[in-house]
Amino acid sequence: MRDPLSKKERSILMSKVRSRGNVSTELAVESVLKVNNITGWRKHPREIIGRPDFYFPVLKLVIFVDGCFWHSCSKCGRIPKSRTKFWTNKIANNCRRDKRIRRQLRKTGFAVMRIWEHELARANENRLANRIKRFLHSNNFRLISSERKNRDNQSIEHRGCCQRRAKPQLAL
Repeated sequence: MRDPLSKKERSILMSKVRSRGNVSTELAVESVLKVNNITGWRKHPREIIGRPDFYFPVLKLVIFVDGCFWHSCSKCGRIPKSRTKFWTNKIANNCRRDKRIRRQLRKTGFAVMRIWEHELARANENRLANRIKRFLHSNNFRLISSERKNRDNQSIEHRGCCQRRAKPQLAL
């Protein structure tokens, strides 16, 4: 099917598509963070590779909010019927870049979380808030554990509920 818009009209329309400040994705997550009093984050830090949507500097945690179409969500991502070769390459390149950035961030000690556009439905707000809180909590524990290991040279149990102690040696 032929595009009903001229090249110039299509260009003007596409120039209005923004990668940041998208109401259906990024601002929805920001709203969930604010409503649930989740603080300590910054948006789009220039110094972090991949410029994540949200960055928690104390925890070295980044959150990417991905559109299902642009990042090929396995649940609802699709390829348009027109110009399939172009869109297949475009979306595949986005996925490769996402994977490369995620690997680089993890190598440098960051925890990475991805939130998909379809997870942002109003009905899922509580579920999303709990998922973010669990992720923050588990990574806060990771941070505290590594600080304790460095400070005390002791290992900490996975769940963080108790500290492993050496078994007492009986004097003979």
